[in-house]
Amino acid sequence: LFSRDAPGSPGLAEALAGAGLAFVVSLVLHGFRILGAGDVKLLAMVGGFVGLAALPMLAVLVCLSSGALVLARLTDGTRRRVLVRNLRMMLFGALAGAASGFDPRIDTADRLPFALAITGGVAALAALQLTGAIR
Repeated sequence: LFSRDAPGSPGLAEALAGAGLAFVVSLVLHGFRILGAGDVKLLAMVGGFVGLAALPMLAVLVCLSSGALVLARLTDGTRRRVLVRNLRMMLFGALAGAASGFDPRIDTADRLPFALAITGGVAALAALQLTGAIR
């Protein structure tokens, strides 16, 4: 979107392809209860703005942004203790070959506001395009 060589919108075909691919991939993640419905719509809209060519870089930047958000949220001691307890149950339950009794819908340490991670990834992509680091 902020490319120095070709600034502006990516064009109708490129925008539709980007929105469609982002929608399908995020809808699959929604099916696994990884993303919420609002995140699916936000990613589809962002995919339309950046176009198909920028989606792989956007995916990497959103993943890095979400990792930074997780680390920032783990500074809270209570969340960190619950996370360690849950990881211990999942790991040692799997090593023992028995059902650990872990239910991710109930035994969660936190719900991540993924829209913040998406926003961070989009901001990083825009900054990289503006500086000319990527096209």
